[in-house]
Amino acid sequence: MLRTLSADLDEDADQMGATTDRGPAYRRWLADRTVSVVGLARSGIAAARLVRRLGGRVLASDSASSAPAGAERLEREGCRVWTGGHPAAAFEGADLVVVS
Repeated sequence: MLRTLSADLDEDADQMGATTDRGPAYRRWLADRTVSVVGLARSGIAAARLVRRLGGRVLASDSASSAPAGAERLEREGCRVWTGGHPAAAFEGADLVVVS
């Protein structure tokens, strides 16, 4: 998958005439993708919210038995959230896994 992501980004950057700014390419690539976020501390919550804001689907999980601060907000924003471990369902169909 990383090879595909890199190739997609390089192609998009070439089409835009960009040499270093891959930001727009990353944003387009994340739209309509499924991203699994593992770990819901501050950086995991931020990653999940960014992916949702860019139009991606989020499967988020945390090993804590109770929902970490911010997990309820993720659910309200349309993310699927699991606590108490990282079940297989939290990775089904994921195009990208973010470990936080």
